[in-house]
Amino acid sequence: MSAPSTLPTLLASRFKQALASGHLIHSASTVYRATTPSGINVIYTVAPSLAHKPSASSDASSQAPKDPRDPSNNPFLIPDENLTIVDQLDDDAGLRIVLNKFSIVPCHFLLATRDWQSQSSALTPSQLFCSFKILHALAEPSPDYPGEDFIGFYNCGPNSGSSIDHKHVQFLPLPFDPVSSDPTVKSFSNFVDQTLHDQRDYASQYKDGQTPLSCPDIPFEHYIVPVDSHILKSQSRDDIEDTLGFRFSTLLSRTMTQFRRCCMASNQNHPVSYNLVFTRRWMMAVPRTQADYQGLSINATGTLGMLLAKSEAEHEKLLELGPLNVLEQVGLKREHFEDDIDYDY
Repeated sequence: MSAPSTLPTLLASRFKQALASGHLIHSASTVYRATTPSGINVIYTVAPSLAHKPSASSDASSQAPKDPRDPSNNPFLIPDENLTIVDQLDDDAGLRIVLNKFSIVPCHFLLATRDWQSQSSALTPSQLFCSFKILHALAEPSPDYPGEDFIGFYNCGPNSGSSIDHKHVQFLPLPFDPVSSDPTVKSFSNFVDQTLHDQRDYASQYKDGQTPLSCPDIPFEHYIVPVDSHILKSQSRDDIEDTLGFRFSTLLSRTMTQFRRCCMASNQNHPVSYNLVFTRRWMMAVPRTQADYQGLSINATGTLGMLLAKSEAEHEKLLELGPLNVLEQVGLKREHFEDDIDYDY
């Protein structure tokens, strides 16, 4: 089973039960929308409760690293049954679906491996398959459910903004945007959707292995490939895994090669880290060199323009520094040698 058709009902029901019983902490937040001078849409979510949430970076700085293979240090090995939505999702991939205990957005959940796997390892084709099937199950309308657009994201590596070293993909409902320039996109009008909308021929004629897209108004390295939702409904699982795996490997090859070139140019070495962000329509990879900048922590959603702040002071700091500047500082500065780039990974 890759994603139950009843997932939307299970997700909503478990979230309400966990919230009512106190097993899940859903915190109030304030949301601000803005547009940068270059026309990039940004959403700031200010959630003071995040200041009290344990983080991997704070734990690492105060004591020796904890062994993630020890269930006492890893909530994903023996998850709280009150937060578990599907305990055995896929026999081949060995995955389960659990709610995020510290929720800022309702129905924030995770797809985690049942056994320990490193958060610094790449997603496998079967894990990608399950992730995209989940997105489609949540988007499918029914008589009692209108369908909802979610975003998936994977924080890979020590500088990616990951909170725990156990492989897990996270899912959030995308904010609704009634003024999107693309009538097929009803959610947050982000720069990836806009770039693919502007490059419609690229998206419709994309061939595996083709050079990924980038948005010209974004100052940090990022790589985008489209995903045709029809192939997820018309092809066999093996074919779907091959397609998703190949497109992800294109992003990963680009990321690794650009990491090597930029690090050689700057004479600095960084542990390989990146954010993978995806919807039913596309995937994007963003190389990362820092988990935070001037005390501002950034994870994968931030690279899309969905930024979290732990206080109004952090929100003001984001505004002062500029969101795209902060993202450039935690990523790789945009370089322009695409024509001669050598894919050697």
